[in-house]
Amino acid sequence: MLAAGGARAANLYGEIRGTVTDPSGATIPDATVTATNESTGVVRTVTTLSNGGFDFVNLLAPADYTIRVSKDGFRQFVSNHTHLDVNQVYVANATLEVGARRKP
Repeated sequence: MLAAGGARAANLYGEIRGTVTDPSGATIPDATVTATNESTGVVRTVTTLSNGGFDFVNLLAPADYTIRVSKDGFRQFVSNHTHLDVNQVYVANATLEVGARRKP
């Protein structure tokens, strides 16, 4: 006899979100944020909202990600080896320094 209802598949995903600000704490809208899975090379890109916020949902986990944030007039922010576990919400706030954008 089968049990009523089906078993749910395991959630293999996590989420990375945060807020992008300048050194004074002002939020930065329209910045480009990328999350790159370091083992697969898959890249996801979002743009910050008017409040500087961003959110990557349904990222494959467990995995390590490189987070890059860029905006004209600011130096690029890079965070390597951001480890994301299954069902984790990782907060990756970024402060962009004023200046010419530098390539990593």
